[in-house]
Amino acid sequence: MKMMFSSPTKIVIIAGALLVLLVAIILWATRVTHLDPPLIRAMGDKVGKEAVISGIAYPGAKLAVYLDDEFVQDTTVNDDGDFELRIGLAREQLTHVKAKQLYGNITSEFSEQIEFDVDLTPPDKNTLRIGSEIPSFSKETSLTVKGSAEPGDVVVVNNVPHTVSTDGQFTADVALKNGSNTLRVELSDNVDNRVDIDTFTVEVDSIAPRVGTSWCSSANNDTDDLGAGQEYVCVSTGQWEDWRDPAPIPIVGYVRGEIGSITVDGKRIYPDENNEIYQRVSLAVPKGLNKYKVVVTDKHGNTTTTNLSMTVSRVDNNSYDEVIDRLDDIESQL
Repeated sequence: MKMMFSSPTKIVIIAGALLVLLVAIILWATRVTHLDPPLIRAMGDKVGKEAVISGIAYPGAKLAVYLDDEFVQDTTVNDDGDFELRIGLAREQLTHVKAKQLYGNITSEFSEQIEFDVDLTPPDKNTLRIGSEIPSFSKETSLTVKGSAEPGDVVVVNNVPHTVSTDGQFTADVALKNGSNTLRVELSDNVDNRVDIDTFTVEVDSIAPRVGTSWCSSANNDTDDLGAGQEYVCVSTGQWEDWRDPAPIPIVGYVRGEIGSITVDGKRIYPDENNEIYQRVSLAVPKGLNKYKVVVTDKHGNTTTTNLSMTVSRVDNNSYDEVIDRLDDIESQL
């Protein structure tokens, strides 16, 4: 049976066949038949426990690296023809590196050999002197560490390097957080050989206490979001009725955290052994809205100042017994 095609169909078939043929010709013409040796370089003439080898090779090829004629590692060349890899070193000696590249079943010759000295000896820790005091406690969220070391070495604090000047001095500014901070000090040479010097702990409290002066319940909802090193104090009183002025006003509340002092209108307030507050203080109580200055200081001297408000309704002295009964009711509920 003889198949018949229209002219447009014949054109499409012929064009498709020509495209396939063209692709095949391009692939054949661009096939890899030879690889030049890669170009390699090291990060310096002297290295520490790790050497960085980089260079140029055929995109997509596999690069094989040899250390003193022994294969140690390979990597794939990226699409731009660049490569970089890190090689761990364990022997302190003059070391020779070379590489070759592989693509398909084609392998290049070895590259030109490069060499570098391997130095695995850390600096002498006794050459570093810390000249500034590192306190165990601070109210500041930064600390400056100063001292001396051998020029050319590097002082490392919490893994951050600080250069030693030509006259042997260094300065390290360290950020601190509220709470406990650990400062690890190391001494490094210029190829990152390190030796531990010392570890310090610095407690930081730079946050003033939070103070509440509204109704103080026994729940801990007010303290759920306290940060490290922060304290909370709640003091309050209700509406007061009395014929006397000044009057013995009950101050109630509680303390969370370590507090140094609490005063209301200059009168010292003392929490009990359970950190609960119930104490009468003599306050001026003119009729109407009254505000009393509240000052709370934590054990490190951070201070918060606010006001405690109270509304006073005056009564005559014939109602004094009624007031006392009401006060007894308040006490029984606390």
